[in-house]
Amino acid sequence: MVKGAIERLKKYEGKFDADVVSKRYTTVKDLAVEKATTAQSDLVTAAQAARSAMEDEGVAAILSGFFQSFANMCIGIKRKYGIGIVAAHEVQSGAKYWLDALSTISLSPTVTDQYVKGKAVAVMNKILSNLEIPVELTL
Repeated sequence: MVKGAIERLKKYEGKFDADVVSKRYTTVKDLAVEKATTAQSDLVTAAQAARSAMEDEGVAAILSGFFQSFANMCIGIKRKYGIGIVAAHEVQSGAKYWLDALSTISLSPTVTDQYVKGKAVAVMNKILSNLEIPVELTL
């Protein structure tokens, strides 16, 4: 049975005491701020890596979301696995996913899919280099 808004509100008010939530947050605030600061710093690093790689390769800014997402994925893999064999496999699998996604974008009828993928791999390799992830992607 679907709960109505009034019932949901009453249940929420019954479960969550503002004083308890405040006390819990105050207890872990320093750790939470530290983790959030690190995560935000990683996202900035990924954005800078993607933007720099795109500029070096002369790739249009309209694709920045694509390469930013790839860089964010790489940061997550590096954070989770470090830079070992498992990370290399994850990055290569993720790159294949993003290259396949890029294939669905029709940039121009005169631009071949192979050229687009080649350019994308070049940008991705620069991103990996900028993020100090020792993986070399190929087509």
